[in-house]
Amino acid sequence: MRNRYAAVAVTGLNAPAKALKRADKHPVSWGAFADAKADVITRAEILREYLEAAGSEYRMRFESGDHHYEVSFEYGPPSLEPTLPFKMVFHVYRCTVRGGLIQEIE
Repeated sequence: MRNRYAAVAVTGLNAPAKALKRADKHPVSWGAFADAKADVITRAEILREYLEAAGSEYRMRFESGDHHYEVSFEYGPPSLEPTLPFKMVFHVYRCTVRGGLIQEIE
């Protein structure tokens, strides 16, 4: 069994009672943490550029640790009524690949 690193994206309404759903049907796994992190950074940069071009307001947060990296965006349709913003999270975590399925290592 060889450890790999998964790069995934999840999205949904930013509400504690709502679960975020995986945006990737087939997450990508990488042999090196640096490669997975570079993929996540590229994807987050594309979303940031899109939100800025669309004139959307957003909040962005980075988290990094040993073999873990995450970029989180909160954004939503500007409205005078209070609405829940959307959340998009790009995440790297250690995993194993068994039978084509990616399993996170805690």
